[in-house]
Order: sequence, then C-alpha cells, then structure tokens
Amino acid sequence: AGFGQTSDAADCHKCPAGSWSTEGSAECSLCEQGTYSAWTGADACAACPVRTWTEEPGTRACKLCPAGKWTNTARSTLESTCESCFGGSCLPYPRARVTIDTQGLLYEELQPTEQVALRDAFARDIAAAAGVRASSVQNWLGESSSVTIDGDGVSAFVLDLAAGSSAHDLARSTYGEAFQQRLLSSA
Repeated sequence: AGFGQTSDAADCHKCPAGSWSTEGSAECSLCEQGTYSAWTGADACAACPVRTWTEEPGTRACKLCPAGKWTNTARSTLESTCESCFGGSCLPYPRARVTIDTQGLLYEELQPTEQVALRDAFARDIAAAAGVRASSVQNWLGESSSVTIDGDGVSAFVLDLAAGSSAHDLARSTYGEAFQQRLLSSA
C-alpha cells in the first residue's frame, strides 16, 4: 500500500504526497476534493478537518478558512462553506484541541522508551507551533508535555494560548508545511 509503478512498470516507488494507493495496486491515485495526503507512501487520503477545505484533487494540505470564518464540516470542498464566527472569534477560550491525522506511523511497533520520546517530541512541535511552553500541551490523561497517539492519530490539548489568539492563527501554524516537516523530523 502507498506504492505505485513507473510507466515502464519496472520500478516501484512511494506514491507522492497528495496521492495514495491500496495494497497490490500498480498505480497511485490522486486524493479527491476535500481530502489530502501530507505524506509520501499513503495508503489512504484523510478528510480535510473542520476549519479547512480544498477544491483541487491531489492536495497535500487543505486550505484554511479566511480569518474570522469557520466551517464545522470535515471534507469541505468549497471556501463558501466557511461561515462567519459567532461574536467575531472562533476560539472563545484560551485553549484548543489539536488533532493530527497520521498514516504509516507504526507507533505500536516502537519500544516503550521510543514511544515516550515520540510523544514528547510531538508535544514540543505542537507547543512551538502554538507559541506556548511544552508544559502547556497535555495528552487526554492531563499529563503535561505529552500527546495521545492512537489509531486516529495524534491528539493534544493546548492550554494557555496567547491573548488575542484565534483558531485561525492556531490552524495556520499547525496546517502549514513547516509544521508538517517538523513532525516528519520528529517521527
């Protein structure tokens, strides 16, 4: 899965970001509208999360709704699904939940010490993107400087966001290519 062949069918390669393939498939397929694949070698494309959209197939990252706008619909394909936030702010409290779709992480195959190191590294990456201390990133159990990694991906709560921060600001930081590269380096 996540591999395709060149036109001469002699060389198998990882599918590029923005595409995917299933086990036994000889070709890579572009991600559909409203989906993306940030990683090479994907065996599926992920739905664009809320706050984002994409109308083009083969996308490696979804586009953010404009500042002051929000969509509660995953897999949005049009910017017009982004609606004005109630009260002008999409982030009414100084905290947020960050969820990152991961594919091919193979977390369960890591040694326990490697799992801890990866959770800590992801927490530092999220903290850097959010502009907070690593201790402001908590996993589902409330443990500081850590994230939760399960079959759905990486999840964490970010506390103590800077005054005036919006969900758009946080999303821009965590959906950008620089953040994706930081996560790849940590993994």
